Parts: sequence; structure tokens; C-alpha cells
Amino acid sequence: MGVWVKCAIAFALCLAGVSARAELSGSMFDMRYIGHAEGLASERVYSIAEDKYGAIWIATKAGVDRYNGQTVKNFNLPDDFYSGDMGWRRIGLMYDEQRDALWAWDNAGRVYLYSPRNDTFEQTIFWAEYAEEDVALNKICFDNNGGLWLALSTGLYRELPDGTITLVAGGQSVNDIICVGDWIVAGSAEGVFRLRHSRPDGVQRLMDGQDVQTLYYDTGSREVWIGTFNGGLWTMDIEGRDARPVTNGDPGVHRGESHPAGGPAARDRRQDRNSPEGKRDLRPEARPPGKHLGG
Repeated sequence: MGVWVKCAIAFALCLAGVSARAELSGSMFDMRYIGHAEGLASERVYSIAEDKYGAIWIATKAGVDRYNGQTVKNFNLPDDFYSGDMGWRRIGLMYDEQRDALWAWDNAGRVYLYSPRNDTFEQTIFWAEYAEEDVALNKICFDNNGGLWLALSTGLYRELPDGTITLVAGGQSVNDIICVGDWIVAGSAEGVFRLRHSRPDGVQRLMDGQDVQTLYYDTGSREVWIGTFNGGLWTMDIEGRDARPVTNGDPGVHRGESHPAGGPAARDRRQDRNSPEGKRDLRPEARPPGKHLGG
């Protein structure tokens, strides 16, 4: 077979491969738009979750919507908001696959559980009943034993079996929490810390000097991905080792000035916390007062 014939065959195979990849990419996703016309209560969407039946739950400015692939059903969350206050309200969703339970919460401190029997959301916690202070509820999660943990602007809290809510780590705004095995990993305005849900008094700091906004645990690599306010994207293992910024050149990742966990910015933040003016107390004794808050 001549050289030119071989080249022609190779070129044809290359074109076929490109065409196949293009066809695959074009048909890989079924894109559709869901808005007011399709029944969505509001087009301001905050959170999305999927249950074991494949239904998509959508948290919007107006409440929670359920999409079954064809129709949308709207659910209202019990509250005392006036219509003018709804723009401030943010709603989050979490599906607990282990217990087949769908949870919702808002930043005003309300927690809701979906009741399949009644086909409605029922309020289980309202923070104003525990403490007279304005707080923001940022996230909830459940540990292996079914214990509820709450990330608030005043610290990390847990609900005890008797329904009492107690402060575990205070003095900072906790923006996100994830439950990884026996560990509770929390991201705050000061960095990342963890503790075992069986020993909530043993707080361990994993990263300092970063304003952490969101966390994600990759079960495959066993790494925690850390999204910061102005310090880019970081990763570390669950033990807190190998904390490093993501530097793969992805144009979608915006990184500001950042420092390693032990860099000068981190040392300055630790010194500030140890000074009388900037001390941040992580002990339970630092919790805000409230007649229903446990010790």
C-alpha cells in the first residue's frame, strides 16, 4: 500500500473520529428551560436536590418546587415574612439519602422536613425560639448517627437527642459544613476546622487565613475542595495535609492573592486571634445566651 493511500486512510479515520465526538457532545445532554411558563414559582433559584425517585427539588425565592420531568408543583414554606422581605430570604435544600428525607432551611433560621404523607414541608426548628439574636443559617448536615449540625453566622451548633441546641465552636461565621465519616468539616470566614461528632470538644484547625465560602468532599480522591471568597480554589486531604491552591490554568477559576496554610497571612491571622483585641473563642462557653440553648 502506497504512502499516500495510508495517509488518506489515516486522514479519513481522523475526520470520522472528530465527527463522532462532535455528535456525541451534541447529543450527550438534553437541555431544556424551566421558568414561569413551565410552573416555576420564581426564576430566582438558590438550591437544587434530587431524591431517590428522580424528582428534582428546586429552592427559589418563593419556596420549593418539585419537577418530575413533566410538571412542576409548588410548595410554600411556613413563615411570617411579609412580601417585601422575600427578596432577602435564601432557601437551601439537602436530600438525606441514608434516611430518605428531604430537608429545607432558610437563612432566617428555620429548618423544614418534607412529609411524604402530607405532601408538605413542616417546620422543625426556628432559631428565634432558641436565642434572641439576628443570625443567618447557612447550611445544615447530618452525621452518621443522624445528629443535626447547623452552620450559623455565630458559629457551629448541634442538636442533641432531647432537642436542645448547643454551641460547639463559636466566635466565627460558619459558611458551610460537610459530614465525612466520623468527621464534621466546617468552612468559616477564618479558614477550615474539623471535629469528630462523637467528640465535639476536640476542634482541630486545618487551614487559616482564608475566607471559606463552600466545601465539597470528593469520595474518589478523598480530598476536600475549598472555595474561598477571594483566595481561589484549594484542595486538601481529610487530615488537613497537602493544602494547596488549584493551579491548573483553568480560565474558569479566578484566584486572588493567596497564601499557604502556614504562610505569612495565616500567621498574621493566628496572631490576631491570640491578641486581646482579635481573640476568637472556639469553646462552647463562648455561646450566645438563650434560654433553650444547651451546655
